Amino acid sequence: LGKIDECLFSGDISLSIVEMPDFATSIEREAFRGCSSLKSIAIPAMIKVIEINAFASCTALESISFGNSLENIGYYSFDGCTSLKTIEIPQSVTGIAGGAFNRCSSLKKVVVPESVKTMGTDVFAFCTALEEAYLPSTLPYIAARLFKGCTALSKITIGNAVENIDGDVFSGCTNLTTFNCMTATPPACGKAFDATMLENCTLYIPIGALE
Repeated sequence: LGKIDECLFSGDISLSIVEMPDFATSIEREAFRGCSSLKSIAIPAMIKVIEINAFASCTALESISFGNSLENIGYYSFDGCTSLKTIEIPQSVTGIAGGAFNRCSSLKKVVVPESVKTMGTDVFAFCTALEEAYLPSTLPYIAARLFKGCTALSKITIGNAVENIDGDVFSGCTNLTTFNCMTATPPACGKAFDATMLENCTLYIPIGALE
């Protein structure tokens, strides 16, 4: 009780509609993995955790309604949801694990809320339709390959607490034109921009920021 069991509907290609019980508090690993006919999901209000690969490869999934108790989005939980166009991450979420929205190739815009304190690697990697992304002021560190291969990404805003941008975060982001960096002190970048075209990119920083 209280959870959607591991692998419960995994691989069920005929499943198109799901109504989850209101009392559920977690969706276990691979519960809906590969449900390729599933088009929309409403996450119950009491769900706190979405586990590893819970909705991975749900290739017809177009929309998700997250409940307002959700705290953690697990590793590769929506990996390969290639029809997913929009997401609205609720203010209750504090952690987004590695690869959570990896290869969501129809996703166009992402706003990560101010409640999020940790994000893993590859969260939005190879979201090839992604054009705009906002990272919050609560995030001190941008993990490796976060936006790798996001070839349509043109505008990025990072919050004022970021101190370090890890390797390959923007690798292959060849259309980047606007970079809003809200930090007063420039973050350490290392090889964050490898294989990124920066000739047409404009950097915006706060007045009085260190150069």
